[in-house]
Amino acid sequence: MIRLIPVLLLIIIAAGCATLQTESEKVADISALQTFAWFDESGKHGDDVRIRDERVRKTVYDTIEQVLVEKGYRKADAAQADFVVTWFGVIEQKIKQEDLNHLYSPYGYGTLLRDPALNYDSPREIAEYEEGTLIIDLLDPDEHRLLWRGSGVGRVVKDRPPETALKNLARSVTQILGPVPSR
Repeated sequence: MIRLIPVLLLIIIAAGCATLQTESEKVADISALQTFAWFDESGKHGDDVRIRDERVRKTVYDTIEQVLVEKGYRKADAAQADFVVTWFGVIEQKIKQEDLNHLYSPYGYGTLLRDPALNYDSPREIAEYEEGTLIIDLLDPDEHRLLWRGSGVGRVVKDRPPETALKNLARSVTQILGPVPSR
């Protein structure tokens, strides 16, 4: 049971986000590239124990490879690859503060329209949550210059079974790589 604790903690990060916000940045033209390799398969992909879990790492690696192959890229040895792939994940504690009376202010919606002369404090809800970020980079194999970056950010959901969490993680990786052009 003690050995499962790190795995379960890691799966929490992989549980998937209720809503994943993705971004991509194309730094160079990658339309002519055909082959890829891993930058460093044994690399450190994050400080959080949940990110370093072997099942999470395998899910990210396998999904990235699957998506790139489906887009028409071929896996090659690092010496012959047109680009190399790496990824990094982070989980951060966040605090959300929300004014509970914003709809009931004296002059309508929002705190900007309140009469400062009334000078009252409205009740606030403070909630702690975790936010996960996954970054996937495509790099030049020789100079390790960034060619393309995709990222996904979302709230970590903690109450999912491990299988569901890994499926959601794979779905998130696929969504992040969506803007990579097909061959």
